[in-house]
Amino acid sequence: MPSAVRFGVNYTPSEGWFHHWLDFDLDSVRADLDSIAALDMDHIRVFPLWPYFQPNRSLVRRRAVEHLVALVDAAGERGLDVNVDGLQGHLSSFDFLPAWTRTWHRRNLFTDPDALDGQATYLRTLAAALAGRSNFLGMTLGNEVNQFSAGPHPDPDRATEDQIDAWLERMLAACEEGAPGRTHLHAEYDATWYQDDQPFTPAQAARRGAGTAVHSWVFNGTAQR
Repeated sequence: MPSAVRFGVNYTPSEGWFHHWLDFDLDSVRADLDSIAALDMDHIRVFPLWPYFQPNRSLVRRRAVEHLVALVDAAGERGLDVNVDGLQGHLSSFDFLPAWTRTWHRRNLFTDPDALDGQATYLRTLAAALAGRSNFLGMTLGNEVNQFSAGPHPDPDRATEDQIDAWLERMLAACEEGAPGRTHLHAEYDATWYQDDQPFTPAQAARRGAGTAVHSWVFNGTAQR
């Protein structure tokens, strides 16, 4: 018996783009969710911007987490389930990385012990805040995090396949610790399948996490093929 097909959308706020977390307006979010529900979608994927939620490695802003919970609750009121992307990371050609990982505090996202501790804490915190919500599907580690690990990124955080495998295992475990039994996964863009220097591999896509996500870009011909 084939499983039911679900249809959802990436939630891009109509006011403030993904920067809406800076001046969060629940009424505006509710209006957006009404529009999405009217399209007969059954779930959304939301994007907390990592620097706004965890501006310092030892600080996950409580108010930001409360806003995320309010969004998930508002979605539930409209019959929408929610997947939450954690390490944002990268969206629409912009990188959103906290200052404690860059410039004077440059740390490799995939191998530095302090960076790993901070990321695990952040993911665990978001998952735990949503664990009691029945419409919370689970965490995705981030949006196409593999784009940070190789070219064409201008300043990649290089790592080996084994180091990426360890990173995936630890980050997925942090999500599971925060919200046991939910659908936690990672989602890479399609270079994982064809780029020779990609440390994120098809085997990891198939074996790590509760499902396999493939982001096939229209820009490079993959989606067409």
